[in-house]
Amino acid sequence: MKIMLNRTVRWALQTGRNMPAILFFSMFMVFFATVSYADLEVEIKTDPAPDSGRMAPAEFQFDAIVKGGAAESFFWDFGDEITPETCEDETCWHEFKKYGTYTVKLTVKDKEGKEVVKTVEIKDIKKRPGCPY
Repeated sequence: MKIMLNRTVRWALQTGRNMPAILFFSMFMVFFATVSYADLEVEIKTDPAPDSGRMAPAEFQFDAIVKGGAAESFFWDFGDEITPETCEDETCWHEFKKYGTYTVKLTVKDKEGKEVVKTVEIKDIKKRPGCPY
């Protein structure tokens, strides 16, 4: 890109063409070519910790920490056969009704439609004594 622009400017100087227009175009192209958008970085925080060993039913708070851009939407799938929930902000609460280990998946989209998918494993939710589930 830079080499092509240098050739264009040299050509304009040698031929006496409309220099201001070509320089403006060249500066615009250099600026446009060097602008880049940071990719979204997403992290999931849980409260309590994902390996806390709580008894079912166990409620957790999930926070999506987004860096490097603006998130447009959040889609949480808690991996426990309950209808996935869409959240309008970065924070969701969910109760795991049965004992076991669950993989929680978060899909974040930005305004351009780029997706970032992150997962966290909620480990070892214990069976409550005397409870069938």
